[in-house]
Amino acid sequence: TTISPRTITRQQVLSRVAAENNDFKVAEKSMKSSINLGKYSYLKKIEDHTNLTKLYLDNNKTKDAIKVLANARVEYKKDVAGIYHADVLESLVQSKLGNEDKARELFENAIHNMPDDINNLPESLQKDIIANGEALNELEMVQSLKDDIENPGKTSVGDRKAKQDKYKYLLINGKGMREYKNHKIGTAAKLFEEAAENLPDN
Repeated sequence: TTISPRTITRQQVLSRVAAENNDFKVAEKSMKSSINLGKYSYLKKIEDHTNLTKLYLDNNKTKDAIKVLANARVEYKKDVAGIYHADVLESLVQSKLGNEDKARELFENAIHNMPDDINNLPESLQKDIIANGEALNELEMVQSLKDDIENPGKTSVGDRKAKQDKYKYLLINGKGMREYKNHKIGTAAKLFEEAAENLPDN
């Protein structure tokens, strides 16, 4: 049986409208339909899985979110960008479960392994990376990512490396803040010093 592209597109649009209007049942049903209909279609996309994952997270259905991500990893195992997006959402899932250490590990890996400049990534992925940083209270990192989206600047290899280095030391600075709040002043001071020596002035 041939599935009309309009059928899949209709379900994708319906799911988006339902989610925006907080209609969980309709959103869930249409998102699942998009995934099932798209299995053998050129119209299938990772966003069908990531949107359903976020719908479940927003409604405190973390077990369902984990299942959707697991399916996405199988369905898109050859899609590097898709798997990366799944990793980003896995960090949000772990935050929701209260597993901060695991969530932070996944977030830091996502920052280090960003497949392109953040301004070149899909908007939905940009938002999920930022939401991740906010959930982990990495506020300086979040602001830096937002600035790089709004003001992308140059895109040479050297400039991209400079951004990656900046992110690396912002994470180190964030770790210093956490150590300071835990009264580990000596460790915090060393981390602050390392970050200050390597972060750009602006």
